[in-house]
Amino acid sequence: MDVTVLRYFHVYGPRQESSDDVGGVVAIFLRRALADLPLTIYGDGTQERSFTYVEDVAQANLLVATNRESRGETYNCASGLKVTVQQLAEAVKRICRVYDLPVKYADAVPGDIKSFDVDNSKLKKLGMVTWTDLDEGLAKTFSWQIANAQ
Repeated sequence: MDVTVLRYFHVYGPRQESSDDVGGVVAIFLRRALADLPLTIYGDGTQERSFTYVEDVAQANLLVATNRESRGETYNCASGLKVTVQQLAEAVKRICRVYDLPVKYADAVPGDIKSFDVDNSKLKKLGMVTWTDLDEGLAKTFSWQIANAQ
């Protein structure tokens, strides 16, 4: 069977679930910032993630689907950018222009991984050389949320 595996890491973008119970941290932070609610960081905020914008994930899927070299391979689909949860909170505050919004800290979630050191070099070799930076991806997601607010 011809298969290719893409491992997604911390995907975010428009339409992402934003409830506090099951949403992704980017969507939760944006929703809370827009509602002028404090952002809650679980742990000390130094946890590193490789936030990956959803359009990049779509581009990676198209790349492997149309490239014969990818058959039978596994790829890490991640921006490769190391961002701490604290840096994410500051970026969301900046993008949403809520500079004085408080950030609260709560106990770390048991089992939370401290650092994701994701190697995306194999996907880059296949031709995925550009990734959306965090500020650009947050701005696009924020703009979508504003345009679709009810």
